[in-house]
Amino acid sequence: MVPRFFYVHTLMGTIYLFTNLNILWYMNWLWIILIVAVVGAIIGFINNGKEGAVEGGLGAAFGCGSVILQIFLSVLSIALVIALFGWLFKGCS
Repeated sequence: MVPRFFYVHTLMGTIYLFTNLNILWYMNWLWIILIVAVVGAIIGFINNGKEGAVEGGLGAAFGCGSVILQIFLSVLSIALVIALFGWLFKGCS
């Protein structure tokens, strides 16, 4: 099934906005966080039982989420700097 979408042109390129309800398929970061949380919970359960499972799952999820957030903010800042230089030096060529 090919997803239906519409697109918006911005300064930094084209943003595709999906209109179908297959939202979870496109949220790969959420699946990564959930898988890391499950792995952290299993490791925590092996080490310390139920309390370790909760601590391991939460710690792994927050750690993975913070790394994904850092990557997103880094890419966003690089894109903003490139867009700023494109705007500043637009008439130089």
